[in-house]
Amino acid sequence: MTAIPCACLGIFLGGLLVKKLNLSALGAVRMAMMVNLVSTACYVSFLFLGCDTGPVAGVTVAYGNE
Repeated sequence: MTAIPCACLGIFLGGLLVKKLNLSALGAVRMAMMVNLVSTACYVSFLFLGCDTGPVAGVTVAYGNE
């Protein structure tokens, strides 16, 4: 449910940046590629920076009556 407002905000801000920076089509493609690379790098870094795994009944810890 939160993806739709975030996507709308991203589209709006991207269009605003293209207009303010007066980018051509090639410049807009380059900007999109750079933003995509930065977001992918952040996503990959989150794979290595994680929280400890919490206990899951029946998987990592036994149920109360077992």
